[in-house]
Amino acid sequence: MLHHLDLPESRFAAIEYIATTFQVTYEFAKERLTHFENQITGALFLKELNMHFTNHQQIQEQPDSIDLYDDLPFWEQPDFKSFLADLEKAGFKENEIKNIVNQIKRKEAATHSQQGN
Repeated sequence: MLHHLDLPESRFAAIEYIATTFQVTYEFAKERLTHFENQITGALFLKELNMHFTNHQQIQEQPDSIDLYDDLPFWEQPDFKSFLADLEKAGFKENEIKNIVNQIKRKEAATHSQQGN
């Protein structure tokens, strides 16, 4: 509701305006304004954070660089999650994607068991 109001620039005046407009106590109006300010701050922070992560340049790995995701199973690695997102965008259904993942898991398990022999 507060985002529809043309609030005064002074915080004190804004609290009084909210209290009068909604017929609530000064303390309640103050709490609502603080909550509203926190929502705006959070939204602005999230917007900046998203801009930072979507506009950054990709870091090119060197041939002998460390694989940060080597200890993760393939289905938890970012590249694979991106692959799954691409499948969803392409129109694959959830059960089709699960079948693909299960097939890859079975092949990986078979490869590991053959390496162990």
